Amino acid sequence: MAAEVDIKSIPIIDVGALRGEDFVSKKEIARQIGEACKNIGFFYITNHGISTDLRDRLFHEGKRFFRLPVEQKNQIAMTKSRVFRGYFEVGGELTSNRPDVKEGLYFCTELNDSHPAVIAKKPVRYAFGKQ
Repeated sequence: MAAEVDIKSIPIIDVGALRGEDFVSKKEIARQIGEACKNIGFFYITNHGISTDLRDRLFHEGKRFFRLPVEQKNQIAMTKSRVFRGYFEVGGELTSNRPDVKEGLYFCTELNDSHPAVIAKKPVRYAFGKQ
C-alpha cells in the first residue's frame, strides 16, 4: 500500500512556458514533472490555459460518468478496444505489475486507419491536430 501524502507537499508546477519557444524552460518543466511523478506520484499544474468553464464541465461530466452502473460503463470497456481506450474497473490496470486501486477512462483523438502509428500497430496512440 502506498504511503499517505500530505496534500500540502504535492508540487505546484507552472506549465505556461510549454506553449512558448524557450527550450530551457520546457526542459525545466519536464524535470519538475519527472521529479513529482517519481517522488510523490501527483502534481498540480497552473497556467495551463484551460478555461474555468471547460474545467467545470469536465468535472461535471466525469462525476456523471463514474456514477453510472459498472455494467453501463463496461459497454465501452478498454478490453474491447483495439487502441487501448475506454473504461476500466478498479484493479483493471496494472501499476508496477500490480492491480491499481482506481477506475478510469482513457480517451483521445482517434487516428484513421492509414495513419503511420495505426499501421505500425502501436498500442497507445495520441494525435494532436490533423490526422
